[in-house]
Amino acid sequence: MEQLFSLVTLVGMGLVLFLFLKWMVRAGQTHNKKNPLTPADLKLLEETAARLTADIRAAANECVARVEQACERAENLLRTIESISIPAAEQSTHFASDMNRRIPSGEVELLRGLSGLARTQSRDASSAPRDYQVDSQVR
Repeated sequence: MEQLFSLVTLVGMGLVLFLFLKWMVRAGQTHNKKNPLTPADLKLLEETAARLTADIRAAANECVARVEQACERAENLLRTIESISIPAAEQSTHFASDMNRRIPSGEVELLRGLSGLARTQSRDASSAPRDYQVDSQVR
C-alpha cells in the first residue's frame, strides 16, 4: 500500500511539474512577443556590460595591488624577524623520561628557544615603562 501511495505521489508531482513548465514557457513566449528587444536596447546592454567589465577589472587590479603590498610588508617583517639574533640557550642533556616521551626533540628545541627569547625580552623590557613590559613566562 505504501509503495502504491509513493508511486501515485511521484506521478502526481511529475504531472504538476510538467504543467508548470508548460505554463512558464507559454507565458515567456507571450511576454517575448509583446516586448521584443530593439537594437537600441541591445546597444545599451552592450555599453552597460562594457562599463561593468571595466569596473570589475579596476576593482580586481586594486585588490591585486593591495595583496602584493601586504605580501611585501610580510616579507619585510620576515626579513626583520630573521635578522634578530636569538642567543642560543643552554642545552641540558638530561630530561625526565616521561618528558622525552611526550615532547619530540623539535618541540623541546622550540621551547628552549622561546624561553631564551622571553628571557632576552624581559631583560630588554625592564627599562621600558611598566605598562609596556613583556610577560616573560612561556606557557
